[in-house]
Amino acid sequence: MDPAQESTVLVFFNVKDANDHSPEFERPNYSASVLENVAVGSTVIQVRATDIDSGRLSSK
Repeated sequence: MDPAQESTVLVFFNVKDANDHSPEFERPNYSASVLENVAVGSTVIQVRATDIDSGRLSSK
């Protein structure tokens, strides 16, 4: 029997803010695991951010 194997990857997102307020994520960090037999195209994790500038026009 083969020993269990594990890999780790860090993913960074750079969110460009075009208005006065930066987007705020629900949590400061996220973590997810993927089974080795998961189907290609499967959702691994969903994150959500809100921006109080959303829906407003900026004059800058």
